[in-house]
Amino acid sequence: MIDEQFLKQQKQLYLQLKQHDAQQDHRLARYGSMELESVLFLSQLITLQNSQNILEIGTSAGFTTLWVAKMLENSTGHLISVEKQPERSIFA
Repeated sequence: MIDEQFLKQQKQLYLQLKQHDAQQDHRLARYGSMELESVLFLSQLITLQNSQNILEIGTSAGFTTLWVAKMLENSTGHLISVEKQPERSIFA
């Protein structure tokens, strides 16, 4: 179960990222985070499958990364997230 504080923070972050993306003309300037519904579905899959090793390619702003980490919080699972743009890694 996801606690309300985490969910509230993530919804706020999601809206900020979407607002940022809407103001960008060039696609590479956008974060392109997963939709909230997709991240919730992914979170359910991680929990149901008891996933232990997850590789995320494209950290971007870290939105999905936070969700995956939250799902692994009470397990011995590991998350590796890679991002090729250093400035995005710093932001995340």
